[in-house]
Amino acid sequence: MDSAGVNYADTMALDDNYPGARTALPMIPGTEVVGRTPDGRRVVAIVGGTGGYAEQAVADESMVHEVPDNLTDGEALALIGQGVTAWHLLRTAGRLSPGESVAIPAAAGAAPGPSWCSSRGSSAQAG
Repeated sequence: MDSAGVNYADTMALDDNYPGARTALPMIPGTEVVGRTPDGRRVVAIVGGTGGYAEQAVADESMVHEVPDNLTDGEALALIGQGVTAWHLLRTAGRLSPGESVAIPAAAGAAPGPSWCSSRGSSAQAG
């Protein structure tokens, strides 16, 4: 493993304070990882809620995605974690349509949101 995402959900789980879920101890936190497969491919993956801070991690094949060479580990982790969350909120839950505007008050947690809004013909104000 090369890198692991560190996020608020991990701290909540470590404190056994994650909404709607009890933390079974002992546990290794970490949800998103970047590393290499046994055949050498550079990938980003969601490991199923725990285990991302370990030296090695296992992920379902459907949760493993190749990382382009032009992305850093941090960028790949942000896209798979916060990026997918922002996409879901804007596209699936919010049903963003071309011409609509979105206010994103906490852009640090939804950093890709403004660029995805503009790619769909919408606008975003991050603050």
